[in-house]
Amino acid sequence: MSHIKSAWFRPAIALLAVVAVSALWIAGTTGPAVAGNPGNVSISPANAQVGVGGTTTVDVNVTAPDGGLGVFIIEIGYDPDVVQVDVLNNNPNCQSLEVPNPAGPGNVVQANGCDAKDDPPTGGEDDTAVAFGAWIKNVDGTATGWTGTNTVARFTFRAVGSAGQSSPLTVSVCEDCFIRPNTSQATPNTVNGNIEIIAGTPQIWGNADCSADGIRSRDGQAIGKFVLQGTPLSQTEPPPCPDVGQAVTVNGAPQTWGNWDCSADGVRSRDGQATGKFVLQGTPLSQTEPPDCPDIGATVTVS
Repeated sequence: MSHIKSAWFRPAIALLAVVAVSALWIAGTTGPAVAGNPGNVSISPANAQVGVGGTTTVDVNVTAPDGGLGVFIIEIGYDPDVVQVDVLNNNPNCQSLEVPNPAGPGNVVQANGCDAKDDPPTGGEDDTAVAFGAWIKNVDGTATGWTGTNTVARFTFRAVGSAGQSSPLTVSVCEDCFIRPNTSQATPNTVNGNIEIIAGTPQIWGNADCSADGIRSRDGQAIGKFVLQGTPLSQTEPPPCPDVGQAVTVNGAPQTWGNWDCSADGVRSRDGQATGKFVLQGTPLSQTEPPDCPDIGATVTVS
């Protein structure tokens, strides 16, 4: 699997380079290095927690340097004996998030992706997550990059170690991997992260009654009963299964059992819709909440 993903990673970077260079060539711009803020790359949450065998997500956040950002390749090293990038459909479970296009004239060339690799390649488990992208806007022959702070990738990590172990998430950006649209290089400040494995009871986020058959229509009924009557559905499961509406700690973060989208207004009808969508389509409802909110169907640790 590492070999396959590594083989995929190289042409993806090559394609990205072609796109970026083509965009710069079309814009016809070159330029000297730009003084000032070199930008920033950070991981959030900075200190994530996950239960034994559970999953958690972390974001890669980028602040563009002065002069804008055109191309980036970011690597995040981790300990594969403690956590590993989760696998979904035989591919790394990560989302490459597009930077929004601002209003106004001009053509935007954008490419982005994410991956995991064994670095250096030893034939062992992958130990490096990679986020990469190119974003260049051409306005009347002048190239501009994106500015401000954006989340460029979201990785799902699975705990493979024991409770009490932790893995640093070490951010690195190579010498020519953070480039302004005028082709000048920047060296961003980096802020590392960490994932700690904690003890607790593994459950499936969205499986309201903790049944052995996973998320089913009865879980949606449990949400509906709570919303309409303010009382949980009767449960015959062991005490580790929380009642709908109960305050719990999920992967180290305070949550409410049944509030599947982690909204500020608690358990609502949308949580039942989230359950229904998963039952019918096998996919989670879209979420705009912070990365410590699990997706429906994710294995979490509840305490």
